[in-house]
Amino acid sequence: MPSNDDGTPMSLKQLITEFNTRLQNELKEKEQTLLQQINDSLQLGLKTEELTRLAQEVTDLKAALNEKDKAFKRDLIAFIKMELGGLETLFPNSVDSHIRQKILKAADYQQLFTVKQEFLANSLKQLTAQTPATSSPRLSSTEKN
Repeated sequence: MPSNDDGTPMSLKQLITEFNTRLQNELKEKEQTLLQQINDSLQLGLKTEELTRLAQEVTDLKAALNEKDKAFKRDLIAFIKMELGGLETLFPNSVDSHIRQKILKAADYQQLFTVKQEFLANSLKQLTAQTPATSSPRLSSTEKN
């Protein structure tokens, strides 16, 4: 069992801390090696500090994009719920589970719009087919004048 400098056995917390420190150091070394390999293979000619700074900028940009993506998804989910609620209110017996699933699975506004348009077109066709055609009275040639 590993021991401290004075020969006493290390506690579990000390072991975990030491292990974590070693892993962090190995990770930093591997990151530096990888950055240097990228620098060399792409012939960028950047110094280690510049590579580290660029790697941090890439990480920061990735985090910012993830945050924007989360906000977009939250807005899309709210919009989907609003659209679905509106359709269910306007067409209470027409929004079946298939349409509901397609709407809920929309990954962006375009997909949501497309599903909604398909639903409205089908509903309009059904409504038109159910409604008897009303003939408009034709004016005879004598009534026109």
